[in-house]
Amino acid sequence: MSRWQQIRVRIEAHWDKGGFSRRFPRLAQWLAGLNPPPPEPTPPLYELVPYLVHLSQLPEREPALTRALDHHGPRIIELHRQIGEAISGWRLGRAETLLNDLEDAFLDLERELPQP
Repeated sequence: MSRWQQIRVRIEAHWDKGGFSRRFPRLAQWLAGLNPPPPEPTPPLYELVPYLVHLSQLPEREPALTRALDHHGPRIIELHRQIGEAISGWRLGRAETLLNDLEDAFLDLERELPQP
């Protein structure tokens, strides 16, 4: 790294009209109940993974929420780790493929989540 400069690769959300809460209404409602909630209303899915972990660690959860997180959470966490490694290794094509996989995993989670 340079003494006064950095090169950064950043993941940004690209949502169509309605954004995150339109595409993932159940997940958006569950995450909105966290303290603190995610910092922005239309975050990249990649940045939501720590919030999913937080949600999974709440002491009192609905059984259906626990089942959905237990079923899809490990895959989402592993994809998050792999994406971070790909980005840090400048394997951006691989990171893009993994981001697509992460989106699919979030869609699977959304389908299984109960209504809050």
